[in-house]
Amino acid sequence: MQIRRLVISMCVLFTLTGTTICYGGADRATPKTTHLESLPFFSSSGVVINSQAQPGHYLGRRITRGLQMGPTQYATVSIALGGRYDTLTGTVYVDDGQKGAGSFTMTGYNSRGKSSSLFSATLVHGKQETFTISITNITPLALSMGANGWFDVVADLTAGTPAPKPPSGPQVIVRYPTGGAGVAANSKVLVAWQPFPHALNYVLQLWLVRQDGGTVVNNKSLVTMTTLIYHSTTYSWDNHGFLPGVYQYDLIPLDANGNALAPRSNPQQITLAS
Repeated sequence: MQIRRLVISMCVLFTLTGTTICYGGADRATPKTTHLESLPFFSSSGVVINSQAQPGHYLGRRITRGLQMGPTQYATVSIALGGRYDTLTGTVYVDDGQKGAGSFTMTGYNSRGKSSSLFSATLVHGKQETFTISITNITPLALSMGANGWFDVVADLTAGTPAPKPPSGPQVIVRYPTGGAGVAANSKVLVAWQPFPHALNYVLQLWLVRQDGGTVVNNKSLVTMTTLIYHSTTYSWDNHGFLPGVYQYDLIPLDANGNALAPRSNPQQITLAS
């Protein structure tokens, strides 16, 4: 069974797309924007990426991009902004799968770790709330919900200053596992790689590319993982609950501010036994 890759893309660290708007017959460049969900996660609990295969729904309409938060109460996600953006604009929807009232908050942290409340709302079934907030000098951004159900967050960031140039050159070199190595189910798998020059942290992404067996995939299935690894070149992947099949993973080295120092490493393939 082919599974669409639910990947938390690092596009914002590599490329940003721009648009133009016409004033009086002349084209002027608008500030560059990027989708919130394309940035790397520091951590997450009960959060998935919307896709054509697993969309959100609001009043019967499909939501095919953004963050889908839930289904457990107090789902959270922390996203690395790196202080590169000025404004966050978007909408939080109460997904059709969420029947009761719930809270939604956004908290920002500056480079010294000081927090500030940026947005909060209490929402009920069939409602939405739009927001435009200043995120200048915000490094991590934390989104939290307090509800047993689903919220869908669709938002874009605007950069007031030129985006950093795409990283190029060498990539992280993975030591193991590589080459389609088989790993046992319900075990902890050690992932290791060579230190990358000047990197303090790393983003590890892992995703299912082919399922083995007949298990039906739903919104609770463990088929993808993204984690931020601090000051280490090893990680122990606890694969309890992950569906059996073929997985791929890659790594991105980060500096102290969360900037990518290199492109994503070449994907490595491993097979999780049934």
